[in-house]
Amino acid sequence: TQNRPLFTTGIARQILTPVEWARWQELPEPVQRAELLRYWCRKEALLKATGHGLRFPPRELMTASSGPMVIERLFEQPYLIRDLPPEEGFYGAVAAAPVDWQLTVIWKAI
Repeated sequence: TQNRPLFTTGIARQILTPVEWARWQELPEPVQRAELLRYWCRKEALLKATGHGLRFPPRELMTASSGPMVIERLFEQPYLIRDLPPEEGFYGAVAAAPVDWQLTVIWKAI
């Protein structure tokens, strides 16, 4: 996802949990857009990995905006979420169910 102008407040209200919303509102306005994109990428990656897609409301899924994390209790098995750093101004994330393996992300621009 590229960091383009967004109607951040309206979108944030649709996808952030109340706790995430409170944290997000404390951020300086120039940082809010980037953090919202990070939140969105993590939630989208997790919902795709679980097969739920957007049938599960992103607003009911609490994640962190950065750093690896494991979601354990929401779905039938734990899921690991990692950020993808494609290039400056872009954001991404990948989620997978870890089963005796470690998720390693190697980014190669083509």
